[in-house]
Amino acid sequence: MSLLPLFNKSSAKNINLLPEEEVAALFVKRDLILALSIPAATLILLVVVFVGLFLFEAGQKLRRADLAKKINQTTQEWQKYADTAATVVQINTDLKTYQATAEKNKGFHDNLVAIRDIVPSSVVLSKIDLSAAGEATVGGSATDPKDVYQFIDILKKKGGPYSGVSLKNVSYSASDNTYKFSVSFVVAVK
Repeated sequence: MSLLPLFNKSSAKNINLLPEEEVAALFVKRDLILALSIPAATLILLVVVFVGLFLFEAGQKLRRADLAKKINQTTQEWQKYADTAATVVQINTDLKTYQATAEKNKGFHDNLVAIRDIVPSSVVLSKIDLSAAGEATVGGSATDPKDVYQFIDILKKKGGPYSGVSLKNVSYSASDNTYKFSVSFVVAVK
């Protein structure tokens, strides 16, 4: 027997063996079940939606935490190379300064290289700083301070390409038993 006739209100005459009160009670029960099932289904749907949203939010928090961790790791890796990158940038800047000066003053390079021929054998040059204007600062070391002063005298006597020769500083280094010095001068074009 099918239950469909219970829910079907057709205009055709129903031949029913049930008394009218039972039929009316069945319709009331059906209406009551429908009236209660709609809010219950809505409540279940809301619970499912809220659980889904909660799980989605929890997943997003985990992804955000993982992403923040990866960003921190990458930042730390980049910072390892920051000093090297700064050194490379400084070298490139110094090279461009030298190239600009060398192009501007063709004999500049030759005059700078010629310094090696006038340096006393006991003097070791360790650093040469150049400016775009041709100003040079030479740093080095010697075992005897007389050798430092000899180097300065040779630069002054050479004259010509080297002018404004002056001793910036000289100091004794006990760690390697040498005298550290710094001399500044201007390199002219031939």
